[in-house]
Order: sequence, then C-alpha cells, then structure tokens
Amino acid sequence: MDTESRTEKPVAPMLDAASFEDRVGGDEGLMREVLQLFLDGKDKALANVTEAWSRGDAKALRAAAHYFKGEAILISAHALRDVCLEIERKAAAGELPQAGALLEPLKNLVAQTAQAVQGYLGKR
Repeated sequence: MDTESRTEKPVAPMLDAASFEDRVGGDEGLMREVLQLFLDGKDKALANVTEAWSRGDAKALRAAAHYFKGEAILISAHALRDVCLEIERKAAAGELPQAGALLEPLKNLVAQTAQAVQGYLGKR
C-alpha cells in the first residue's frame, strides 16, 4: 500500500483556539463573551435549521444554515462551519433530502463544539 492511499483527510477541529484568539485579538473578555453567546444561541440556531428543513422551506433552510455557519466561523469551529456550509449549498440547490441527511451530523457537531467551547472556557 502506498503512502497516498493511507493518508486520510485531516478532520477540522471542533474549536481552533489559536485562530479564534487571533480573530478577537487575544482580548480575554471578548473571547469569553463571544463563546458564551455561541453557547447561549446554539440551540435556537439548530432549531431554526431543523424547523426550516421540516417545513420543506429551502430558502429558510439556506438562511438558517448560513447564519449558523457565520457563528461557527466567528468562533473558529471549522467542522461545524463545514457542515453548515454543506447544508446551505444543498438548500440553495433545492436538495432538501440531501440537506436532511446532514441534520444528525449537525446535531452531533453542535454538541461536540459546545463541549469543546466549555472545555476551553474552563481552562481560561
């Protein structure tokens, strides 16, 4: 087996702390505030995505996924950003069944990201 076939695609981190710290200029208070806002809003953002999908509303699903993607970008949660982007793309293309298949991974990533954020805050 050659090296190329054994090389796996790297997994995006739940929270890229270095990138996040750079994004907020190392401001400790701002870091805490932004991360707490994510924790406080994650359930509503997830509900907006799942409810839009349940209604079959591709436009609302695209908008909800886009919003959640922005939240993920803000805190440097790359894996969450990636799945939100994929849902956004599927919704924009009218591919609601394919977008729906990403809802369970989204829920899992939200939980994992929240855990990473809480762990990060606990170390500060």
